[in-house]
Amino acid sequence: AVTDGTVIAGRYYQKAVDISSGALNAAFNRYPDVWLYAALAESAPFIGEDARLPLWKSQYAGRLMAALANERQRFTHGSRLTQVAR
Repeated sequence: AVTDGTVIAGRYYQKAVDISSGALNAAFNRYPDVWLYAALAESAPFIGEDARLPLWKSQYAGRLMAALANERQRFTHGSRLTQVAR
């Protein structure tokens, strides 16, 4: 609390919800296929599926790029600015 009217600037970063708590975050709900292929690609060496690793990595990369493009469009392609006469 500043009593003299000083303007304070800052940044706020919201931490994503931990998925182990049972509550899924928005990114997981919006793009479950990205998480699926990421998990498959990371687990391939451990479950003996090395032959499928290139396929899973390419699927992950393609779906991640599509998700990023979709998110970029969601934030930058809103409604147009309009002028209101007063």
